[in-house]
Amino acid sequence: MTTSSRVDWNLPPGPPNPLYGAGARTEEKALVQLTAITATAVVIGHAVLTAESSWMLWQYVLAAVLVFDLAGGVVANGLNTAKRDHHTPSGHVGAHGPTRLLRRPVLFTALHLHPVLVGLVFPGGTWWWGLCVYAVVLAAVIAVRCCPLYLQRPMALAACSLTAVVAPLAGAPDGFWWLPPVIVLKLALAHAVQEEPYRPVTSSQRHQRGSEKPIRPATSPVDTPEPASTDTSATELVEDSPKPASWKDIR
Repeated sequence: MTTSSRVDWNLPPGPPNPLYGAGARTEEKALVQLTAITATAVVIGHAVLTAESSWMLWQYVLAAVLVFDLAGGVVANGLNTAKRDHHTPSGHVGAHGPTRLLRRPVLFTALHLHPVLVGLVFPGGTWWWGLCVYAVVLAAVIAVRCCPLYLQRPMALAACSLTAVVAPLAGAPDGFWWLPPVIVLKLALAHAVQEEPYRPVTSSQRHQRGSEKPIRPATSPVDTPEPASTDTSATELVEDSPKPASWKDIR
């Protein structure tokens, strides 16, 4: 069953939600938690069963926190509610702390010292491995934010693809083969790319718009071409979208 959706930049009433974005639905939150829990179980279970590492108890706990944060963060930052919170021009009135930080992708990325920490405290790691991964992620996010809107997603995908190919060649600390591609997915693709926030259309909204043109499903396949004189979807998308970020917004 296809559910109609529309681009909605309007922030819902109530306080901001730094984790999921304001207005996230139950199924969106569940997907974040399921991803984080599954990834954590796989990584920790692999480390225990293969006995490839000589981790101490505190290292198991730290590894679980890191994978939970990064794997779950890929989905959480990719939620449409999070995209709206991060990129809407107005922002939440009176927002402070984490909510304001999330609207600065480069600064948010700079605070992700996970690779450096892993390289220093886990067996098989080196300081230069962590520093290199950290530098690659930061460079990828800066590159994405410096691109015009139409190139942001392709630039982020290029960074993810190259990281997935090159990272295995550089090795990794025991149990952290997954970290380079996942952290680039979270920060360069899921968080830094400005995208339109699609939200499901409620019954009341359908009735309100009944006399207007129908809402096109966000998941619809390639549409049948229409005459140029009647196709206004591109214009409406531009009008509904925020203007490209300035360097001040990039930071």
